[in-house]
Amino acid sequence: MMILSNIKNRLLRMLLSALLSVCKPWGGPLLAIKNKVDTVVETVECVAEVVELVAEEVEMVADEVVDSLPEGTMLKETVCSIEAIAKETAEDARKVEEFIQKVEDMEEEVIESLIKPFIDQVEKVVEGAIEAE
Repeated sequence: MMILSNIKNRLLRMLLSALLSVCKPWGGPLLAIKNKVDTVVETVECVAEVVELVAEEVEMVADEVVDSLPEGTMLKETVCSIEAIAKETAEDARKVEEFIQKVEDMEEEVIESLIKPFIDQVEKVVEGAIEAE
């Protein structure tokens, strides 16, 4: 299901890009903005994934190390603090990824709402052409 959603999203983006490039007077600037936004979103998504992975690893290592340290030492408190920060950072990275997914879903909905009337018109024209034959 996820693969179909991704394929559908990519096809919709390609169709929107094609439509915007055809409509040069207003499509050119919109296409440039869309491409920049897509690049930023992809970069943020990659960074969030890396941050999440690193934070999870730091949390795991800190969890293993903290048990071997003597109680009441400054080192143990520091490792506990690092573990808590890593846990919070991983959670924040997950929230960023969820937010990006929601933005991409909204983008898909907007694209569909803009393109659906166009697709409906094309289907009507195609059906008319088939009936005319």
